[in-house]
Amino acid sequence: MPVKTHNGRPLLIDLALQGGGSHGAFTWGVLDRLLEEGQLRIEAISRTSAGAMNAAVLAHGWIEGEAAGARAALDACWDRVETAAAFSPLQRTPLDRLFGCWSLDNSPVFIAFDNPRERPGTPRSAAEILNRLNEVSFNATLMKELRMIPLMRQVADPGSGEGKRWSQMRMHRITTELMTDLGFSSKLNGERDFPWMLRDEGRRAASAFLERHASDLGQCSTTDIDVLLAEC
Repeated sequence: MPVKTHNGRPLLIDLALQGGGSHGAFTWGVLDRLLEEGQLRIEAISRTSAGAMNAAVLAHGWIEGEAAGARAALDACWDRVETAAAFSPLQRTPLDRLFGCWSLDNSPVFIAFDNPRERPGTPRSAAEILNRLNEVSFNATLMKELRMIPLMRQVADPGSGEGKRWSQMRMHRITTELMTDLGFSSKLNGERDFPWMLRDEGRRAASAFLERHASDLGQCSTTDIDVLLAEC
């Protein structure tokens, strides 16, 4: 479904890019797909960690050659990441490669970096606790800022000025269930097949989002962040 534009002008969008080491390749794929849409124009980007790398490379590439330049710059950047990862001591074991496991949990070097990792009973292992602690720490600031949006909508005057801008803010989210299946250690996996797999998944997720919600862009939100206030 085509993106609705006003008076034939590109639709301006803002992006918030996630971090996560090699998992940033998913964001690379999302950006690559969005940059194909000539009716969309990125106005601003908020970013963290690997998302900051993607944002900086995209901006540089855009200066060089707009959308095509940004896509080429992202491809080149992640190609360099993959080349450097080939010499990293953090590598999957032969068995992990054989069974298609992207985790580095069994890598001797990764194990050497960490408190005992195995504990009896599922959710009590050190690996699971550390993984969740990491996710909560990285997400805490994001969740705090997201909760501020519905709060501002409630208290700000929607008639004019800053209040009007808050009331007109529309929120969307592009994600995939695949990310929940990947362990924390896979964020350090830079082998060529892994980032490219995530890049393809990012493109697929972005395409699926556009198929469902292209007509909603610039019109209404497709993700409800007001529910975040109920969690406070």
